[in-house]
Amino acid sequence: MAQDRILRPRGSSSVEILESRLELLRQRIAAHVASGLAPALSVVAAQDGEIFFDEAFGTRSPGGENVTTDDPHNIMSITKTVVAVGVMKLVEDGLLTLTRPVGDYLPELATPGNEHLLVHNLLTHTSGFDDEELNRKWFTTALSGEAVDVPDGYDLETHLWLSSSWGIEPVVPLASTMIYANINYLWLGEIIQRVSGQSLDDFTRTQIFEPLGMVNTAFLLRPDQQIRRVRRFGSMPMGPHAFYDTEREDFATSQLGDRSLKSSARDLAILAQMFLNGGIYNGARILSPASVVQICTSHFPKLDFQLGSLVFTDPGYGYGMMMDSGKRMRYFNGVLQPQGSCGHSGAGGSHLYFDPKNDLSIVVLELVTHMSPDSEPISGLYPVICDMIYASLTTFQP
Repeated sequence: MAQDRILRPRGSSSVEILESRLELLRQRIAAHVASGLAPALSVVAAQDGEIFFDEAFGTRSPGGENVTTDDPHNIMSITKTVVAVGVMKLVEDGLLTLTRPVGDYLPELATPGNEHLLVHNLLTHTSGFDDEELNRKWFTTALSGEAVDVPDGYDLETHLWLSSSWGIEPVVPLASTMIYANINYLWLGEIIQRVSGQSLDDFTRTQIFEPLGMVNTAFLLRPDQQIRRVRRFGSMPMGPHAFYDTEREDFATSQLGDRSLKSSARDLAILAQMFLNGGIYNGARILSPASVVQICTSHFPKLDFQLGSLVFTDPGYGYGMMMDSGKRMRYFNGVLQPQGSCGHSGAGGSHLYFDPKNDLSIVVLELVTHMSPDSEPISGLYPVICDMIYASLTTFQP
């Protein structure tokens, strides 16, 4: 049975790490940052709750202060993991049922053809929808220059994406293919808001972040946190003038369930430890062990998984979480981790990872400078970091 391990500095315990390997890792990361391939990179790694690597490299912005592992990043699609946690909390409270039609919670989707579309399908990316039409409609509206009437309780960015999503048609039959699509978690974030009666920021803060002690995580950062946020600049992916420009004021104030959460490496290490503990951390029960199992179970292992133009067979996807099934996705996977380990990445170099067999967690928040058209972090160091951390372990459970 999982223990309630609280993250703590490394001390006297059974955790043994090869220091020479960690020093080699420091040198490798420092050289990577010095080369300009990543202006900022933070890593936190822990085993059995003991943090044995907690270091940051680079600066928050050009010529700015040195980055720390407490500084918030735009973590992009790791937002989906948090939204999945929020959904499962509502399930446990009896307020939401995954096997009910989505239209029961979002009347805008209660249209002919969607009768069998379940909340479960949104969580697993088996809804049949993709993002192409959504992106096109949002882009047209955003560039039109027309004034937008934003309803009470919504920010402009979230309202534009949601209003652009209504009426979109699926591109493949329900549950025939796993298409990784932001639209699924955009809708899940809206379901949380409507079912809970709270904004997504308020719900996640009061139900997840504050109980866990994740003090630098929010959709809406406080001014003192916003000053410390690690920023993209120039022609960096998702920097100024990119399609997904995360430096716009509208993005900073958005509550998009698919990508607009901000968090630090240390806070995400707490989230990973909560999963390793079976849903509890420092006495705060966030999820039941049953919910953790469902989040970390591949629900459609026989289906093809489509990520942009890339297609994989059995990559392993649960509820807002990917499982290592032995398949390797270039730029995302090392080779030393065991099958069954879990995690999620965010476009631009954010990675949350945990390995229940070895009670190990790894968080890497990197500002990559080059991505493929399919959002692969070409200049990213994550697989190297994972392999070097595993190489530092003196014991290993396959």
